[in-house]
Amino acid sequence: MTEASYEESFAGGAVTIRLEVVATNTFDITVRHDGTDLDIRRYQRVFDSGQYPRQQRATVANWIRDELSKEAETLNPDAIREDVHDWLQELKKQLDDVHLVGPDAKEIIEGTHTPVEIRPAPDENTTLHVTLDFRGQTGDLQFDVGVLVNDAAGELMNKIAHNFYGERAEVTSDDWEAIADYWADHKEVTAEVEQSGQDVIAERFLDFLADSIQPTPNRDDIENSPRTAWVDSDGEGATGTRLDIEPGMPVVWVTDDFFLDQMEAVSLTLADKSELVKKLKSSGVLHGQIRPRSWTDNGRLRVWAFKPAAVGIDPDDSHPGSEAATSEVKP
Repeated sequence: MTEASYEESFAGGAVTIRLEVVATNTFDITVRHDGTDLDIRRYQRVFDSGQYPRQQRATVANWIRDELSKEAETLNPDAIREDVHDWLQELKKQLDDVHLVGPDAKEIIEGTHTPVEIRPAPDENTTLHVTLDFRGQTGDLQFDVGVLVNDAAGELMNKIAHNFYGERAEVTSDDWEAIADYWADHKEVTAEVEQSGQDVIAERFLDFLADSIQPTPNRDDIENSPRTAWVDSDGEGATGTRLDIEPGMPVVWVTDDFFLDQMEAVSLTLADKSELVKKLKSSGVLHGQIRPRSWTDNGRLRVWAFKPAAVGIDPDDSHPGSEAATSEVKP
């Protein structure tokens, strides 16, 4: 977990910058000079990776410089701007592996009793059971285990209201992602059950897929050879989508044509596709989508977003063969 706020002084203590976490990756930033608040603004994604967050950090530093320019008689705003930018860059490094969550999400995570129970059921209704301390009360929440790979912020807020006598929790989609990650990291299966038929089929499908695809670091390759799979090491292809993919998270993109080929290889028909997709999603190997998506610059190419480990791929070691593979069904 993280602190609720971060604060640093500049110009010999005359200037103070305070960052208060108000939601996941969302901050209220206050500029203070000689004990007087000059301005406060809200910024998002200041400490994510990528071009936009870098621009955000520069924007914050520029805004602070502009505010301090009004005090130019006693300060050097340009020098302070550089110091603030350096501080934000250093803080970003410290927070790279840390979830920045809002106050309610922080209380939910810290109030979770561990382990979080996963209770399997042969009828596919596997459930997630969470015992939670919240606002001075203790309650039990039950979810379908699929919430761990979907956005269930609204469902969590509803369950808290029903189980904690009307208490209201503010949980954003980003907050939910941090909560779900914590629950997933502290889960424990409470009983073993026999694998269902769908489990066996899904595992066989993944085995065939992993054995048959040819990884490539180049997106263009999958347009020429459906059998290739684009190893998108920084999640570039997920930009602008609603998939449950964090910025910088590696993804393996598999074409829908090859997906269907491998279904045929394990004796599945098109009518079985919906159930297979549901099983892959609930197992946490397929990112949150119920149908293949198309990239805006190529509407004909439809793809699925897999987690690399699910199809036996190491994102740091993806090199296509010397010749493009042709689309074929594995014998």
